[in-house]
Amino acid sequence: MTLLLLTSISVILIVFLVLSFINEHLGFEKFNLKSKITTSIIILL
Repeated sequence: MTLLLLTSISVILIVFLVLSFINEHLGFEKFNLKSKITTSIIILL
């Protein structure tokens, strides 16, 4: 159970970093980035 939780947190962090990288280079709006992160977290949960 703990391993599953840690894996989920790691995936969320990786997704966050990737989206941040894409956001910086392509100039997406912050709002769009936040909604993508929220959607990813909801899908994982």
